This record gives sequence, C-alpha cells and structure tokens, in this order.
Amino acid sequence: MELKGIDVFSGENVRIEIVDASIHKVEKIQKEGSLPYIAPGFIDIQVNGFRGNDYSAEDFSENQLRKIVDDLATSGTTQHLPTIITSPKDRIVKNLSVIAESVSNSEDLRAAKSLCISCANILGSST
Repeated sequence: MELKGIDVFSGENVRIEIVDASIHKVEKIQKEGSLPYIAPGFIDIQVNGFRGNDYSAEDFSENQLRKIVDDLATSGTTQHLPTIITSPKDRIVKNLSVIAESVSNSEDLRAAKSLCISCANILGSST
C-alpha cells in the first residue's frame, strides 16, 4: 500500500510505503495537488468508554469493545488504555475477561490495544 501526504512535523510532501502492516519506506516527493496531512496516531492513556459504549457497563461485550476501538480510530486514536471504574467485583472481573479473551482471539484487536488495562479506584469499592 502507498500513502501520499504532508508530514505534519516537517511540512514536506511524502510518500509512505506500507508492507505487511508496517511502514517500509518514507520518501520526499514533489507536491501533487492537494494532499492530506499525515500524522502518527494518538495514544489515549485513559478511556472509560466512547460514543455510548462503556468498559464498566454491566452488559459489556466484545461488540462494544470493537465499537470503542473502531470509533476511536476514526478520531485518530490508534491505541488506548481501557479503563474500568469502580464497580461490583464480579462486573470488573467479567469485563476484564471480555477484554482479555477478545484481544487474545483477534489479531485486529491485538493491534489496537495498549500494553495493559487500568482499573480506576477499585480499592474503594466494597462490593
């Protein structure tokens, strides 16, 4: 695959060659009409949910995880740290399991995940 655009950092026109889902080569090119800006993806270190889907939801599922990942990608976030907030212990364990199993069984979810999952303020939960 080949992408052409304006490097957001240098302002130069570039062509990016992608091989096997990795950047293989970046080279400067002459301006070719109107090109989009090209920038690295954002990494969000705390995502409780996005666009109506919530990592702490009672009915959290792989489908909701996929929606969060896909919707974040459309806004430029390529990796994120799923965050589960204070909830009953059983729900926290279930939602952690949904995330872990979904990611381990799906190459596209593995590519979009961060290095860990955050559980915010769970020590204050008495349930």
